[in-house]
Amino acid sequence: SIKCDNQTTNDFLNIRYDKKSLLPFFENYSKCNNTDSIIYTEKFKKSAKINITAFLGGYFTTFNMSSVNPETEAASDLTFGIGVEAEMVFPSEKWSLFASMDYNYLNTEVTAEGSLSEFNKTRVQDVYSYDSGFIDIVLGGRWYQSLNSTSRIFLGAGLGVNSPFGNVSQKRVLTVTTTPDFIFTENFNYSVDASIYLNLQAGYQFNNKYGINLIYDTEKTSFLAGKEEKYSNFSRLCLNLRYTF
Repeated sequence: SIKCDNQTTNDFLNIRYDKKSLLPFFENYSKCNNTDSIIYTEKFKKSAKINITAFLGGYFTTFNMSSVNPETEAASDLTFGIGVEAEMVFPSEKWSLFASMDYNYLNTEVTAEGSLSEFNKTRVQDVYSYDSGFIDIVLGGRWYQSLNSTSRIFLGAGLGVNSPFGNVSQKRVLTVTTTPDFIFTENFNYSVDASIYLNLQAGYQFNNKYGINLIYDTEKTSFLAGKEEKYSNFSRLCLNLRYTF
């Protein structure tokens, strides 16, 4: 028998078959019999885990030029891209660090018109065309908040590097208003440097596998290598669908 003098029948009837109830029960039995008890328990310690995620989505991109005369008006385009991400989730599952890489392609142009003469004798039209694929690499962190056992929301921020493959071309048309008009055309090509920007995001994850992520990339300003100092600028708002393996 494992009954002690300080135990009643109700103690046995109310006991539950779990560690929290059984351990005190057997410890009490050892004490009332003046024997030492050795209790073997398993201690599970969570460790950090690595998640690999693939994503695809739409990118609403705004493009413009700066340090140009005449000034251009911004243009907006919708593009699509794909990417992959590695994420290290800390044992608390509240915080993580991530590194992502995505590929996108942008083909757009902006136009500027003005005058090079105070007497409006010479009109100028510039067309800047951005035609380039590029890779974005982002390093950052996330904070998670569970909604229930299968879903959670998250906020994230990171630092990104944009690396274009193509160039920016400029077509300049000069029109001298005489009789007849004289029209001159010039073409220029500029290589595009890499740029650094801030990445902000908010998302939702379901069943630890499926997710949706809204991302805003702040303006990416790239120097255009050429005989004149010019810059290309674009920012984007992204909506990505995610799947974690």
